[in-house]
Amino acid sequence: MIKEIYDKQNRKRIEEKFGVKYSSLLPASVEYYDLRQTINGFINKLEGMTTPSLVYFHFYTPHEPYAPYKNYYEKFSKDNFSPINKPIHPLIVDPFDKKIMEAEWLKYDSYLASWDTELLRLFEFFTASGIRNKSHIFITSDHGEEFERGHVGHMQKMLYEPVIKVPLIVASPGISDRVDTNSKTTNIDILPTLAHLTGKSIPNWASGKLLPGLGGEEDLKRKLFTLAAERSSPYSAIKEFSLSLHQENFKMIQYHHNEYQAIELYDLAIDPEELTNIYSTETDIAIQMENEMDDKMAEINKKWTS
Repeated sequence: MIKEIYDKQNRKRIEEKFGVKYSSLLPASVEYYDLRQTINGFINKLEGMTTPSLVYFHFYTPHEPYAPYKNYYEKFSKDNFSPINKPIHPLIVDPFDKKIMEAEWLKYDSYLASWDTELLRLFEFFTASGIRNKSHIFITSDHGEEFERGHVGHMQKMLYEPVIKVPLIVASPGISDRVDTNSKTTNIDILPTLAHLTGKSIPNWASGKLLPGLGGEEDLKRKLFTLAAERSSPYSAIKEFSLSLHQENFKMIQYHHNEYQAIELYDLAIDPEELTNIYSTETDIAIQMENEMDDKMAEINKKWTS
């Protein structure tokens, strides 16, 4: 009885707040919140900030459940965009229907546009308050979202570009014009770059390099690894994992799971959607990259195997 009363009260609260009606059950998630109030809260925190300061905010947005503003949802629903059809991946045991994936993708794009509207207010505050002219502002993400191959979201074992390719935007004092860099970077580059920009020593345990244009140089030949090993214990060797390696225009993904083992190789310059596995045809680069990936896993597990 208590649970039933709570559900009814919670449904009424959601209906009143968001102007929606639910005939019986609650939506799958009640993690909805007001984007405008989120930015208002952030601005309030910044207004009370003393300098110098290091401020880190991890916004939950954009994250499911995707709840876009109505005007943006209607705008994107009429643009006739149709995503590329990609095959269901063998790791996906309960694939989403294609129409559901496309509907979620539409909501996600609309939600991003809604969020961008609110972020504009934040950057207007940065400028008006003077923070913009005396601060290094980094914007990035921990991961992306996937709406393909039978999957929606990010909690899975695949390492395709929609999940691991995230934005990195930096605004620094004295820089007013946009400058793009094409060299590969990673979030672990942020810490040493921040230390460098603020005149601090870089910790000897820190990984990563100085970002191009912020103390570092472009390195078009840089190799980057991405590891997903959620099933593995931090107190033993990693046995089940997905590992990717970016090397110039090539990308290799190695799947090593009890239920599925495979290697995929893509040339992102001509196949950015990762549709054509060239592992069996580009044997020279495949062997070289596979050996490097094996060496990387041996290095990671050395503590537990030596």
